[in-house]
Amino acid sequence: MKSMKKIAFAAGLFALAGCGSGPASVMKEVPPELRHVTKVVPPVPDRHPYGDVSKVTVGQWTRYAEGDRTFMLAAVAKEGDDLWIEVIEEGETREASARLVAPGGAVKKAFFLEIAKEGPSEGVPQSLEQSPARPARAPEGSRDTAEEKVKVGDRELAAKRVRVRSEDLDGRIVEEVTWWHPDVPPLYAGTADGGLVRRKSKGASIELVGYGTDAKPLVVIR
Repeated sequence: MKSMKKIAFAAGLFALAGCGSGPASVMKEVPPELRHVTKVVPPVPDRHPYGDVSKVTVGQWTRYAEGDRTFMLAAVAKEGDDLWIEVIEEGETREASARLVAPGGAVKKAFFLEIAKEGPSEGVPQSLEQSPARPARAPEGSRDTAEEKVKVGDRELAAKRVRVRSEDLDGRIVEEVTWWHPDVPPLYAGTADGGLVRRKSKGASIELVGYGTDAKPLVVIR
């Protein structure tokens, strides 16, 4: 019995010794062509999801905060009756999408680039995908309006506040409050009262944090 244990012990030592008998691991440098990470360019809707571009002029821009997201809309150039609109997502690396939008809202073509600390990438074409159908809206219910002061950066706007209470498609009462001002470009949304300053609805909110008329293109179209 003792001899059997000695044989098993010796066999175990041999097996352990064999684990380290192969060649040592070698660290090799990854070739440059394998280091490159290909960026997947996101598609864009084939219809402009924001305001009526026919009421926007070149140079106008707006910047909004929506939760953790901050984004900018800018009208940067005309091409016949169509307008180049850039949608810029803010972040450590900014992402810009330039879209040629027809007066009716159709997106004809789009280009994408990233803007990192080292500088912008080259603009590449974006594919267009069919826009989702707009959800059905319940009939508008009660509505009241008033004028309210709203701070936007270092400006104070006398905005028109519109509160609408209505019943949704499930029979629940919902409330949406929006603020509008004629000095705000209607890039994100617009009415006869001007561009959107703020919107609050169902716990969600979006707020204007800046606007102007000196927008320059970020995406160079070749």
